[in-house]
Amino acid sequence: MAYVGSTTNFTDGTTLTDDGWFNDVDAFIYQGELQVAITISAGDTSVGDTAAIGYTATEGLVLTGQGANTDVTIKNDADTTVLSIATGTTNVTLAGDLVVSADAFVASNLTAGFSSSQANWAQHYIGGTFSSGGGSTAGAGTYFRTTLTGHSGDSEWLAEVAIQPAGITMAGDCTVVTGLYVSEPNITTGGNTATNAATVYIINAPTEGINNYALWVDAGTVRVDSLAGSGTRNVVVDANGVMSAP
Repeated sequence: MAYVGSTTNFTDGTTLTDDGWFNDVDAFIYQGELQVAITISAGDTSVGDTAAIGYTATEGLVLTGQGANTDVTIKNDADTTVLSIATGTTNVTLAGDLVVSADAFVASNLTAGFSSSQANWAQHYIGGTFSSGGGSTAGAGTYFRTTLTGHSGDSEWLAEVAIQPAGITMAGDCTVVTGLYVSEPNITTGGNTATNAATVYIINAPTEGINNYALWVDAGTVRVDSLAGSGTRNVVVDANGVMSAP
């Protein structure tokens, strides 16, 4: 079905002079240009539809198309692409920012960062508020849990999360420049007891390696400001594993 205006010449030579909707029209010539009709169906769309709008009770509105580069393209009133779906794929490309206002964002394969505010000092800003639903004995604002299978060529390292900056360029003096910056969790107890609290907590060490460590500093000087003092002193470790330098 397609809508045609007055004095429309179809490719089969038929001329219509009244406005209206016409069934079974694949293409027509309007003002000297070839126009491809949009198929509007009360049911689902079909494979090979060049441009179609359909509806099903389970899927609701169905929009499909078929182009050389993209199947579906959404543009703004400036004729600029906002969203596109590559031909024959499920890959969606967004030209601008994706702003998520919900409390939670769930994705099985999230390959790009997203921003909860237009912060001009962070490329990818993940924020918002979240209340745990109680489905576990733990809660997290951001949770990483990927099953990683290495390749035979991955002989240097394998990691669940890797932070490896390509470079940091300073534009002025800075007190701290680092690859990872961690701040304390700003706990509100609400009258409850936090038995142990820490800025960084390592649950355990691996056991499968020839050598196993909970924390490994491969190179460089390790500085612990809480042990700082005048002169050289011995570090004492108590029965709970707490270090001090009396």
